[in-house]
Amino acid sequence: VPYSALMEQAVKLQTHLLKSPHDSSACVKLLKVVRENELRCCSSLVAKYGGELIRSKPSVFGTTVWTAYEQILIAALDNGCIELAEFCFDKLSVQFPGSTRVKRLQGMIFEANQEYDKALTIYNQILSAQPLDELSHKRKICILRAQHRIADATNELVTYLKQNQSDQSAWKELVTLYLKQSLFQQARFCLEEIHMVDSQNHVWFTLSAEILYTIGSTAELLIARKYYAHSINLNPTSLRALYGLLATTYALKDKGAHDSDNQLLNQIASTRIVNVYLTAKADTQHVYSALSALGTS
Repeated sequence: VPYSALMEQAVKLQTHLLKSPHDSSACVKLLKVVRENELRCCSSLVAKYGGELIRSKPSVFGTTVWTAYEQILIAALDNGCIELAEFCFDKLSVQFPGSTRVKRLQGMIFEANQEYDKALTIYNQILSAQPLDELSHKRKICILRAQHRIADATNELVTYLKQNQSDQSAWKELVTLYLKQSLFQQARFCLEEIHMVDSQNHVWFTLSAEILYTIGSTAELLIARKYYAHSINLNPTSLRALYGLLATTYALKDKGAHDSDNQLLNQIASTRIVNVYLTAKADTQHVYSALSALGTS
């Protein structure tokens, strides 16, 4: 089902609940749609309508009541409703004493209260018993980021990826952490891992090119030029890639590497930048000024 159709369904249920706030079946359906399709953007609706219903009539959720408690707890944390989250946690901890999943939820409540040491203690306890617990590992990394311990978060994420090498979201996060520390070669390595799986996403090729451009040696600039060109092949109207390609050709010219390929790519980038603005019917005067400042005739 297309994302737009799912959102339309959620909005219709919200509109219905605004008119009939006590319609428990509509509320249960809303939570089901949000949960099964991972519509995290609707967490405020889950906390509002689900929170009211789970307090007054938990039985209407039937066999999914404990799933609903967990879903509402997480939605409550997303929206700063700590008291509702603690209410759900109390119910879950009684029903599932000693559960790793419930312990992790407790850690998330501590995080929301900025009690990071208590949360870390819980996650470390879980990881001591279950070293491959992915969610607890990720929560621990989130805490280190929240504490601005970027180097520690990086080391923890590297450890995580040694156990979960196919986790693309983790590789993307590691790119961000390395860039925060200006560790460009390490970020470049991570992006190569991403390219192997997400080979049609122009954004990642543009970022690779930008990193290579930042390193700035002739060898890196030549590779950057290739990455920018490939990114433009994937998305011909990407101004970020087009301007990047143009800047790279001038950087190579300054280093004495202005061969016929470089001249051609310089011309292509300049022409396409102007065409993008013309197609959008935008004022191109500032574009010509910018290109002129870069040295374009």
